[in-house]
Amino acid sequence: METDLTKLRDEIASYKEEKCKSDILNELRSKEFNVLFHGLKMSSTTENSDESESVVRSFLVKDLKFPQSEVERMHFANVHRLPRRVDATHSSTNSAHTSPPIVVKLCKMKDKFNILKLDPRAREFKCNITKHLPLSIQRQGKLLMKQASSLDAAGKRIQWRINDSDYCLYANGELVLPN
Repeated sequence: METDLTKLRDEIASYKEEKCKSDILNELRSKEFNVLFHGLKMSSTTENSDESESVVRSFLVKDLKFPQSEVERMHFANVHRLPRRVDATHSSTNSAHTSPPIVVKLCKMKDKFNILKLDPRAREFKCNITKHLPLSIQRQGKLLMKQASSLDAAGKRIQWRINDSDYCLYANGELVLPN
C-alpha cells in the first residue's frame, strides 16, 4: 500500500511538471510574434492603443532612423501598454521604469527580427527592444545574467537559447548551470 501511494505521488508530481512545461511552451508560442519596447514615455496618462502605436512608429523612424516606408509597411496586429508592475527594486523617479513597456504583436516574423536588430541603437536612448517571454523564462534569464556578464568579460562567446521550457546560457557552446 505504501509503495502504491509513493508511486501515485510520483505520477502526480510528474504530471504537474509536464503540465507546467506545456503551459510555458503554449505561452511562449502565443508571444512568438511579440516585441516589447521598454523605456518609451507615455504620450498621455490615458494613452490608448492607437497612441501607443504612434509612439512606437515615431520612435522607430525619428530616433532609430528605420526607413519610414518600411515602418509604414509593417502590420501591427495589436499594440498596447502592459499593466504597471509593482516592483520595489525600481525607483518611481526613474523615468525609464515609470512608463510600462509597449507590446507590439507583428504579423510577419521578418519584421520582428528587423526590429530586434535595432536594440543596440535603442539603448542609446535608454530604451530596450526585447522578445516578449513568459515570466518564468524571464526570471531564469535574470538568475543567469551575472554569470553571463562575467563569462563575457572573460572573453567567452555567450549564447542564450530556449530549450524545452527553460532559458539556457551557453558559453563557448557549453551549457552553464546557475550558481
